[in-house]
Amino acid sequence: MTNLPEKPEAVKNQINGVIYTLPFIIGITVFFALYEAFREYIEMKRHSEIGYIIAMSPPDLGPIAEFILKHHEWWNGQGYPLGLKGEEIPLECRILAVADAYDAMTSDRPYRSSLSQSKALAELKRCAGVQFDPKLVDKFVDLLKES
Repeated sequence: MTNLPEKPEAVKNQINGVIYTLPFIIGITVFFALYEAFREYIEMKRHSEIGYIIAMSPPDLGPIAEFILKHHEWWNGQGYPLGLKGEEIPLECRILAVADAYDAMTSDRPYRSSLSQSKALAELKRCAGVQFDPKLVDKFVDLLKES
């Protein structure tokens, strides 16, 4: 024996109840998923600072600590952690950013296969002047084409 209501009006009320609460349940689920993703993003952004602190510990790594801290700064100032822009970003950090991005794109990751050299270079060119120093991207592309 089931617990279904005998009257059509009662069935309609139950369906309306589900329809009414469903967006709330979905909304809460999406909210918590987005919240977790945001927390992970914030933690991920801290890796430059954590790397800097680690590099400052042994005297041998001290000279490169600044490069570790600032290698996620963007040419347009939208990077992290300091929001540096253009030539405020040390040259070494700008070079590291291009090389690191190329390496990340051309290496297999658990969540995606590596990109081809041509696709990775096209992505670097697309982001030149926004994320990367455009002159360095041009030089990097030229160097890879020569080799």
